[in-house]
Amino acid sequence: MRTIIPYSNLKKDSWAEDFTPSKEVRQKNMFVQCMGHYKALPGYGVFDRSRLKSFLLLYTTHGEGCIRYLDKEIVLKPGSATLIDCMLPHSYFCSPDCIWEFRWIHFSGACIDGYISDFLDNWGEAPLTAGTRFFKEVYDFASRNDPISFIECSTMLMDLCSKMLIHVIGSSEASSKPLSPVVSSAIQIIEEEFKSDLDLSGVCERLSVSKFYFLRTFRQQTGFTPNDYLITVRLNHAKSLLRSTSMTIEDIALECGFSTASYFIRVFKKHEAVTPLHYRKYFLQSLAE
Repeated sequence: MRTIIPYSNLKKDSWAEDFTPSKEVRQKNMFVQCMGHYKALPGYGVFDRSRLKSFLLLYTTHGEGCIRYLDKEIVLKPGSATLIDCMLPHSYFCSPDCIWEFRWIHFSGACIDGYISDFLDNWGEAPLTAGTRFFKEVYDFASRNDPISFIECSTMLMDLCSKMLIHVIGSSEASSKPLSPVVSSAIQIIEEEFKSDLDLSGVCERLSVSKFYFLRTFRQQTGFTPNDYLITVRLNHAKSLLRSTSMTIEDIALECGFSTASYFIRVFKKHEAVTPLHYRKYFLQSLAE
């Protein structure tokens, strides 16, 4: 049921609506808590709100709004959107001498905090293609009281967060650029020599680059530190051997460049949440079946 807006500096056709999904939906999905469409007049503003277990999506359709959050301020222009963690202090208000028409959604849900933290670490605005249609579809799904609609709504919110995250961290641009010669050469060395006692400081010397430059550039272009990438290559090879051979855990550890079996087991469990032996038994059981 749409509610009457109490703010005198919102146009009369502004509206908001609240939703309260079942406990099961709240435990499994992203879900809409409330949403609305405001047409704000000069003087409208919400200041220093905080301590609400919710995330807020703001999207400008016309005019401009100012958003203050994480010691930053951005101007949200038509076609742009941003996300805010409402546990933290935030303000948003109409830009001077203009009408700010915007749509908003408060939402929450299982497994969302860590996912959205990546966006918040790179907070800013992002374009929202077909934003009006997106809000209409989310509203339609949130208004229905059936399991399929809740899943559809959750999927749309997750997809939106993904696209906004890609925009703010620049992954779409980074993915289209080839790796630099330094990073490409380092990857080749790691993949060819991962079985040895590979010294990453020695890799820097072979590539004639400083350690600081190497670490920064490698992480920017791959998302891994060089050491994490080395461990990933070793673990991938170890998993292949566990599935396809009868080699002992000790032999696999040494074959993959781990100094000891105990270190291998510790690293494997940290990344896979199971021991190498459990991992092997699982796949052997699957093959037998």
